[in-house]
Amino acid sequence: MNTLTVTVSNVNYYTGLNLCANLEINASSTIFSGFDGPSTFCVGDPLSFNGYLSPGSGPTTHYLWGIQECNSAGVVVPGGFSWELWHLGTPGAFTFPSSLNLPCNKYYRIRMAAVFDNGQCLEWSEPSKVIYYICRPNVNAGTDITICEGAYGFVGTLFPPSGMTYAWRIGNGPVLATTSGMFVNPVASTVYTLTGTNSYGCSASDQVIVNVRPNKPNFNISTNTADNNYYTITAAPVVQNAIGTQPGFGYYWSLEGLDALDSVVFTVSDPVQWHTYPSVNTFRGFDHTSTFYINSVTLTSNSPTNGRFLYNRKYRITRSTWNDNCSQKTVSYIVMVQKVGLGLPEEIIYETVAPEQNRSGAMSAQEPETADNDLRIFPNPTTGQLNISLDTDLDAQVDVFDLFGKKIQSRTIAAGTRTLQIDLSGYAKGMYLIHVTKGSETSTHKVILQ
Repeated sequence: MNTLTVTVSNVNYYTGLNLCANLEINASSTIFSGFDGPSTFCVGDPLSFNGYLSPGSGPTTHYLWGIQECNSAGVVVPGGFSWELWHLGTPGAFTFPSSLNLPCNKYYRIRMAAVFDNGQCLEWSEPSKVIYYICRPNVNAGTDITICEGAYGFVGTLFPPSGMTYAWRIGNGPVLATTSGMFVNPVASTVYTLTGTNSYGCSASDQVIVNVRPNKPNFNISTNTADNNYYTITAAPVVQNAIGTQPGFGYYWSLEGLDALDSVVFTVSDPVQWHTYPSVNTFRGFDHTSTFYINSVTLTSNSPTNGRFLYNRKYRITRSTWNDNCSQKTVSYIVMVQKVGLGLPEEIIYETVAPEQNRSGAMSAQEPETADNDLRIFPNPTTGQLNISLDTDLDAQVDVFDLFGKKIQSRTIAAGTRTLQIDLSGYAKGMYLIHVTKGSETSTHKVILQ
């Protein structure tokens, strides 16, 4: 209870002066209010609070919600951000407008004034609290990359800021890694999402696309045995959109006749009439029923449209593919259709070891020179001790990563030093990645720890 003192003075010293007045004073408010809400917010989180009148409080006619920039002690910053809005009635749940666009990493004083005003008496209660409005972290999943199917690519960053935690996912799937960067080798083009969380619990996400060039040379084989004297073969590539999706795409066909000991009798190497991609290859111009083939064979005719293969003979069909992102990959199949008299043909098709090939002539693309052709890593696979030999006049940085992108070792090869030894014997068996940086050149190499 407050005390109010009223002093009355007779300054003119009149006598017989009567003073009469009715004085009614209510110096204490009967409103008891408060509000609940967090003390920290991340950018984009709703600034929501719940105002209330405490038990025993008098009624209210108006209430106000306000926000002012302040320091950590709640002292208002002169000229800082300020906003408020009056309402009629009794305070309750309230969310500040998202359009306020508050500067982040700053303190703010939240005010809620509860007021009773009957035109004669004004009662006021104004609780407040200080909140910290936190910026979301900068998260960098890296730039989009393109890799060949079966190869590894690095996404994210190697040197994250302190105090951050990370999680990599594909869509809403499980966490793939908890580092700021990782090596990936998806079988198809994939979007990876990196979520980073700072020490205040504020998170942000970034995405990176890993484009995969499906450099599969594989093809499906079907035979037609309608003719009793020969059969035909249709070879359909598994990947049929490479021309539109793979810059620098090229391919190569070869057909070999084999004897009973699997020695090569003849070879037909990539005739132009077999370049029908994305359509199937029917081996146009090949006719083993009318021509005796031996050694290196050049097909000069487009007839027959469907190549003719002899029953009970063994053939090896090979296909290679490549593109600007992928080196040459090759697959070979043995094909033989056995037929005795008028009996039903028996088809034998299986994958086999591909012959040695050299891309030339009909092969339009050339294998790019690697920037690390003076680098040797041995033995690989290794049981623990790994030697890295590099002929260089510059210092080279060697980093070893596991497949989750975690750096487990970092070493330097000094200029003029020929060989660096790295001991992996204390790590789990599996695949590791060696990242070598020499000047402006970088390269990544796979190592198997047995």
